[in-house]
Parts: sequence; structure tokens; C-alpha cells
Amino acid sequence: MAIPVEKGSTEENLLRNGEVHVALDGPCMEPTFRNGQIVRVVPAPPIVSGMVGFIRAGDGYLLHRILKVVPPWAIHGGDGTDRPGICRVSEIIGISSHHSVEVASGSMSPTISTGERVPVEQATPRIGDVALIWGEERPQVHRLLGTQGEWVIHAGDASPVPGIAAEATSWGACMSRAPQISRPPAMRTRSDSS
Repeated sequence: MAIPVEKGSTEENLLRNGEVHVALDGPCMEPTFRNGQIVRVVPAPPIVSGMVGFIRAGDGYLLHRILKVVPPWAIHGGDGTDRPGICRVSEIIGISSHHSVEVASGSMSPTISTGERVPVEQATPRIGDVALIWGEERPQVHRLLGTQGEWVIHAGDASPVPGIAAEATSWGACMSRAPQISRPPAMRTRSDSS
């Protein structure tokens, strides 16, 4: 269970203040979060697997990892338990401000390996940052190369071909060992290396 710390309506506080804090009651999210730990929750962006969702569950709330999303449903579970649950995506009203996602392709190699789980912070990524971006079919962990109006240009460090996405689909900065650079190595020109 996740017990709201602030007084008043949790959902109203989340909308009004842009965040709420919850105390975890139980070991189900260990080792990611400890029993009794206070976790900052922010409003939910589009939900993807790997996020830690703040889920409305009857008269209370859960803070569980989102294991799979098949709209309108999501399968969730605690990191410290093998008993998954199911909820409507609409019942996921927030996410932990810090969560992680698994990199599904080799486009960020060798900076980030396929299958590696990278932490994501709900923050506005800057050009050069590695960011979580919604792709055509699934989330992508790519580096932001630039912006053009409401669009962001992104690519994997190992990819010679950039992509473009709506700025609103950039969900957060990936806090990994990936250094900030202006362009991925695969996209550098001769003038960059001289």
C-alpha cells in the first residue's frame, strides 16, 4: 500500500500541486523502495512498462511497477513480490518521480546496452541528454539532438538516422552513465572531429 502524506484529497492535491508524497506500507517494492520510505509522485504521463505507477485501488493506493500495458489494461506488481495485479490504465493516476525503463534495442550501444535498465527522472531533458521518448510502437531511450518548434530530433548513439517526435512525448531525462554530448558519435561530421 501507499499511504498519502499530505492532508486532503490525494487526487486533488496531485492535480493542484503537481506532486504528492506517499509513505510505503509494506515490503512489496523492495529493493527499489523500502518499507516506510517517502516517495514523490507526479501526475501520470502516457504509461509504459517499467514505470512505477501510483494506482487507485479501491479505497486506497498502490505504488507498483507497471509490467505490461495492453490498453485499456495494465499489469502491475511490486518489485519484491511475484504476485502481479491488473488495473485499468485510467486508474494509474501518477508515477514515482524516479523510475526506470529497460532499453529494448541496441540503438544506444555501446553507451547503454540492450536489456539494461536505466533510471528516468521526470524532468525536462535538454539537448544532448538521453531521454525517454514515445516511439511509434514503444518507448525509446534516445539522445536529444535538437528542437524545431514543437518537435524534438532524437537518435540512438549507434544510429546514423535521426527520428522526430512531438516535444510532448519526451517524458524524462534518463539518469545513466551516458555522458551528455551534442550529437551521437554515429552522426558526427568531419568538421566535428577536426
